[in-house]
Amino acid sequence: MGCGVSKPPPAAADAPPQHAEAPAPPPPAAEAPAPPPPPKEPAAGGGGQAERTLVYVLGHDVANTSSLCLTLKEELGCTVLQANELLRREVKAGGELGMQLADMIKQGKIIPPAKTAQLILNAMEAGEGVFLVDGFPKSAESLHSFTEQVQGARQLAIYLELKDAELLSRISASDSSLGEDGAQRRVNAFKRQMEGLLAALSRQGILHTIDAAGGSAVTRAKELLGASPAASAEPAADAAAAEPALNGCKCIFVLGGPGSGKGTQCQKLVEKFQCLHLSAGDLLRHEVQTGSEQGKAIATMIKEGKIVPAKTTIDLLQAAMASAPPGTLVLIDGFPRSLDNLEAFEAQVGMCEMTVFFALSADVMEARLLERGKTSGRTDDNLESIHKRFETFNTQSLPVLAALKEKTRVLEVDASASVDEIAARVAEEVQKLL
Repeated sequence: MGCGVSKPPPAAADAPPQHAEAPAPPPPAAEAPAPPPPPKEPAAGGGGQAERTLVYVLGHDVANTSSLCLTLKEELGCTVLQANELLRREVKAGGELGMQLADMIKQGKIIPPAKTAQLILNAMEAGEGVFLVDGFPKSAESLHSFTEQVQGARQLAIYLELKDAELLSRISASDSSLGEDGAQRRVNAFKRQMEGLLAALSRQGILHTIDAAGGSAVTRAKELLGASPAASAEPAADAAAAEPALNGCKCIFVLGGPGSGKGTQCQKLVEKFQCLHLSAGDLLRHEVQTGSEQGKAIATMIKEGKIVPAKTTIDLLQAAMASAPPGTLVLIDGFPRSLDNLEAFEAQVGMCEMTVFFALSADVMEARLLERGKTSGRTDDNLESIHKRFETFNTQSLPVLAALKEKTRVLEVDASASVDEIAARVAEEVQKLL
């Protein structure tokens, strides 16, 4: 599968070209010797691999590397090669290598990097374009042995960095059983593991670091992949054309932490103003219930408290809005959840009319969610997932509120008041839009 982007930026001028002094490797055994290559083919490189771009997407699991890869896959058409998923598939296939891997996993042994590298190379065999490798390499040694086998491919490394305090906070939230000391040990182990690998990538001049907590990881990654700004701006330029398809609907973002009462208040507004209530979470859960590949990917991210790629959610929202009567007030509940979400919505759909934000303390939200979990049947209404959702909300969703305050009208409501008091306050402001 290819990727609709131009070539990534070249390595820094003062960095040595990768393997530039090494002799060109012989062609793979499976390929017959060919006449002298045409002028467009470089003399050194792996033949058919010259049309490939290999992107190592690195970072701790809590930095959401998989979420970034899925977003780039959906928006740019890249091919994602997830190291652990490739291993699971090989084991499931039941071949000789799969049985070897299964035996090592059963015995608790570490899978040799060479075997993982071979699975990645096999997956790249029939394709071209941009390949996002998630979860590999893990060390400078595995990087060196792997890059020697893909000399013909352009290579780039994206490291999703979290500062020590943020990394510690996210690891603690992801596994509350660790305690502070256990979480700190994991931080230290991760930093030791990455130190040599990042140094090796830096020496090759292909390392690019992105702040994973800054809310603009997708935008920065697209820039590194060479995505055309003009192409990215196309939906924004066509926003006016999209309006008739929405029948002049007026969108209101309804935001707040998990358990802050967004759904309850949306129902109040529906009763009073006949609004269309679209819960981003409900739309995603419905997609999960369909059993589609996209639904399975969404299910994993919801369970881990990660943010689903913006385009996935926006497409579901647009499909639901398309049949709304002209002039309908649309309540978009629980979206956007990050700055990338907001940017994508404004580009694909347009600006919202206003935002309603329900403010509530974490202790109260947690108590509400645990109580709801007794009857909701939702997989994310448990203590572990709740803490992950709070962490995601604090680091990625709260910055959205600050950005919206600079763009549109924001109504902040104390969500600890009674349901009826809150409903009256919100209805008073919504009435002004009619």
